[in-house]
Order: sequence, then C-alpha cells, then structure tokens
Amino acid sequence: MNRQQIAQIYDEMPKSQQNMPRAEFIQQVMDTLNPNKMMQEADTMARGRIRRAQIDAALGRGKG
Repeated sequence: MNRQQIAQIYDEMPKSQQNMPRAEFIQQVMDTLNPNKMMQEADTMARGRIRRAQIDAALGRGKG
C-alpha cells in the first residue's frame, strides 16, 4: 500500500473519525506496514515479556 492509497482511506473516513492529522495517519500506517519496524516492535515486546518473567521469578523466589 502506498501513501496515496493510505491518504485516500483517510479522506474517505468520516470527519468524526479523523482524530489525527492526515500526515500523522499516513506515517503511522506506513510504519505499521514496514516489516523492519514490525520486527523491532516484536523484539521489544518479546524482551519485555522475558524481563517480566525474570522479575516474576525473582519475586517468587523471595517469598519463601
């Protein structure tokens, strides 16, 4: 999907749903569709889950 297609989607939305500037909407959609950005987000979420599990395990060990 290119910028023109995304802009058309934005323009076809009712004004009540256009809750951000057009350029920001286009950029967010482009970022969402970017495979590199998707991998960065997935890595960040995975690291967060791992870290949370480590913290939960450490707290669980301290209760004894």
